[in-house]
Amino acid sequence: GSGAGSSNDAWIDTISENHMVVYHERYLRRLLALPKRPAVIMLQTWADGTWRDPGDPGYHPFHVGVQDLYGALAQYYDIGWLSARNALYRLTRVTQEWQIADVLTDDRRHATDAGHAALADLVVWLLQSTVID
Repeated sequence: GSGAGSSNDAWIDTISENHMVVYHERYLRRLLALPKRPAVIMLQTWADGTWRDPGDPGYHPFHVGVQDLYGALAQYYDIGWLSARNALYRLTRVTQEWQIADVLTDDRRHATDAGHAALADLVVWLLQSTVID
């Protein structure tokens, strides 16, 4: 199912009493309480501003965003957790093997077709790794 994702969640400069995390946890609990206990994978994208250039309005460094707090929820509930931010940041910002325009639209918030393919590849990787294990 779909739910809140990092790209649409605001940065709230607190860990305790962070309403975005509270809402996300409630959503996870509802999913996990469904009768047939569906498989749940959290696929985190990126916080708005992560891909903007330093100095641009709305720029946020790598670590600013709610994604890491969601990752803690995934660990607590033993849910698969994937981070497109972690997977793509080095390729686009550090090594520059990929161009940001290859994976993101001009608004630097939404994925292109290639960006969606990269997201799908993360899910396939997790499923294959699970089968192998």
